[in-house]
Amino acid sequence: NALHLKEQSAVESQMGSALHSWVSEIQKDRSRLEALAFQDDLTGLANRRLFLERLDQALRNCRRNKTFMALVFLDLDRFKQLNDSLGHYAGDQLLKEIGQRLMRSVREVDTAARLGGDEFTLILVDVQSEGGLHNQLTRLRASLKEPLEIQGQLIRPSASIGAAISDGSESATELMNRADESLYAVKAQGRDNFAIAAGVN
Repeated sequence: NALHLKEQSAVESQMGSALHSWVSEIQKDRSRLEALAFQDDLTGLANRRLFLERLDQALRNCRRNKTFMALVFLDLDRFKQLNDSLGHYAGDQLLKEIGQRLMRSVREVDTAARLGGDEFTLILVDVQSEGGLHNQLTRLRASLKEPLEIQGQLIRPSASIGAAISDGSESATELMNRADESLYAVKAQGRDNFAIAAGVN
């Protein structure tokens, strides 16, 4: 009887251990799936879904705390040409590197996201002044332009950057439209620069 109980206890212990291991795996899988739902799989940046959530949150915080934020849109210049000449692998390597540079350029409270293709965006919270944003975008532009080597080729990336400052009194769509207009103004003027749409329409 004692032997039988000991064997039963050992079996139960093994079953408990197996169950615990299985539950742990499920939790890990769920965490991975949740990360994938909000993360761009190539760069590790926030994806469009998380970007939209964070943008709404930032606008609400501005209204509540009477602060300012900035939305920054960024397109790589002539990315298609690089993709066509060096191939998609080289294009992916460049996108990953740009993602890393964007991550290094923002604080933890800010958000760097990839919307798709070579389109990136930053949500910068608690912006103190247009001058401060101007300085930050100047540093960002310099960081993005640092050359890198991909497949033995020296690449000198550049980007067109459009930004808009908001006090939270507009909708996410309105703010995105203003940042987009700034971006296209830069593209129309020859790319490789930035423009800021200050204030709210």
